[in-house]
Amino acid sequence: MNKRILFDLGWLHGSVNSSLNNSLTKQEFLKMLDPVTGRLLDEQAFRQRIFDSGCDESIRKTVWCYLLRLFNESMTKEDRKLYTVKAQERYNE
Repeated sequence: MNKRILFDLGWLHGSVNSSLNNSLTKQEFLKMLDPVTGRLLDEQAFRQRIFDSGCDESIRKTVWCYLLRLFNESMTKEDRKLYTVKAQERYNE
């Protein structure tokens, strides 16, 4: 099969292989965060990048939290950790 067909089939089944496309990598994602606070620097550019080509499986959990607006661009790394801990506590109640 050619690469395009493999990519289309992978997307259809939710398993996009990042070596076959130009998806957002973990390294690129980390560059989108402020190095000191961990805040997302440009939410619109981030959302557009995900829309255009998806993301690597290793960062999918965090990316979806931004896409679903569980995390917002003003949250620091510590804010995100605290939110996650509290959400897990609520879930386990």
